[in-house]
Amino acid sequence: MKYIIEVFISFALLVSITYFFVIAVDPYDIYGFNLFDLKFKSITSHVSNKFHKIDSNKSFYDTFIIGSSRALRVDTKHINKELNATTFNYAVNNARPEEMLSILNHTISKLKVRRVFLALDFATLNENIPVNNIFSNSELKNYLNEDYSHDTFNYYIINNKYFTFDAIKNTFTLLYRNMIDSNISKATYDDGMKIYSLPSSKDVSFRDEYFSYEYKDYKIGSKRTGYLRDFVKKANTNSIKLYVFITPIKKEHLIKLLSDKHLKEAFFSFKKEVVDIFSEVYDFNNLSIFKYDN
Repeated sequence: MKYIIEVFISFALLVSITYFFVIAVDPYDIYGFNLFDLKFKSITSHVSNKFHKIDSNKSFYDTFIIGSSRALRVDTKHINKELNATTFNYAVNNARPEEMLSILNHTISKLKVRRVFLALDFATLNENIPVNNIFSNSELKNYLNEDYSHDTFNYYIINNKYFTFDAIKNTFTLLYRNMIDSNISKATYDDGMKIYSLPSSKDVSFRDEYFSYEYKDYKIGSKRTGYLRDFVKKANTNSIKLYVFITPIKKEHLIKLLSDKHLKEAFFSFKKEVVDIFSEVYDFNNLSIFKYDN
């Protein structure tokens, strides 16, 4: 009997030490700890980091930026100053309407959201491009359907997210990646905005892969437009003010797009569809780019 008790105590002690070690590393940045002076806490991508930051309810954001990579550089400080807001940039790479709706549902389930800036680009509605694998394998996908949880996470020391083998694995992965790469740095600021430097004009190259992948077999269908319509309904139901804008592209990009008959027709159909869904849209992706883009 004594042996069983000793084994049980040893096991409980091991579990406790492991659990509190995971908390000390805080891989999902739930508690805001950084006892090991880690340079970053992203395990797989900034999608995971942003999800867990909002999921923790540590911060009280009332305004969100949602979109793909082009929206990552939208400066939250300007919005905060102009609207007296507290803004978080929840944009993620290659976001499709499925992901955008999931992000909106996630924010609503955790916080009182007053405003959303939704950034759309031409590739957004192409139904022939699959959703990003990172989204498919993330916890965020659980918020796509209507049966997502509305339970608000309470700030307790015992957190079920850290009581898993995945959390233990991610803890050691995080420590390892921080140790082996001395040049690694954070990809985003704490408010989700991408950390970047403005490139010189000679460093800005035309990205032809949009035409070979993002625009390939371009087709607008009811599935992705339906997600955007659900986005509007959810925003209206929760009294959220929507600011919708179409992101700008380079002059060379626009010229090549308009020179393709199929893409030109799809391009204007995309704009008509977006206006039909949202009514009021700010279009930064138009012919006036010839005047401003040198």
